[in-house]
Amino acid sequence: MRLKDFFTNRPEAKSLYNYNTTLLISASPKWINDNLQKWGYLSYSTFKYLNFFEKIDILKDKKDYFKYVLSIHKHNFRNILNFYEYKSLIDDLGYVSISGDLTSIKKNNLKSMILSQKNEFLDIESNGYRWREFKNSLEFLSTEFGRVIIIIPPVSGIWMNSIKNTPIEVFNKNYVNKLKSLTEDNKMPNTFIWNFYNDENIKLNDNDFYDTHHLNKFGAEKFSRILGKKLCE
Repeated sequence: MRLKDFFTNRPEAKSLYNYNTTLLISASPKWINDNLQKWGYLSYSTFKYLNFFEKIDILKDKKDYFKYVLSIHKHNFRNILNFYEYKSLIDDLGYVSISGDLTSIKKNNLKSMILSQKNEFLDIESNGYRWREFKNSLEFLSTEFGRVIIIIPPVSGIWMNSIKNTPIEVFNKNYVNKLKSLTEDNKMPNTFIWNFYNDENIKLNDNDFYDTHHLNKFGAEKFSRILGKKLCE
């Protein structure tokens, strides 16, 4: 979904923004890769803004289009079925605590998990429609909020070690440089980049993650405290 659409079309979001508000955006590098095309991850609101040729490239035939539409409805239907289950897990702040420990995953399963993640970077295109829509949204949001902070979230040490000296590591570094250039070239002095992707100072351990990229409830609590402290500086 385009961030701009979310804030302009949803009353619950629109009511939050003004120039006295700080907006935090979590923006992982891999989601600007146009070739990371998993059915269901490209929302309707983003799809409708693609030009004709981009749509043709994604939906090359009727079977692909059917697969795309079906996956969207399947995702929505699953959320409806799991509504009460999710509701029972939500804490007082409105969040779902995720359990799991990356370090407890069996060696063969962990190896498969890492391989699966790496396969998502086999073909990288970082200058297409995903980057364009992200760029357009940031340009809009920087005019609506007093401060916009782009957070590049932390990942596990296991993942960082597995991508050393690979094209994935280069892609991640280039992503940070693209963001810096974007904010500088478009004169967005109120937009900041907080890169936690490989920040050793935040002291998160592999057992604070439930997989290679996502924090579990203990890691989330740690990282929330780190963010809160940094916001107050």
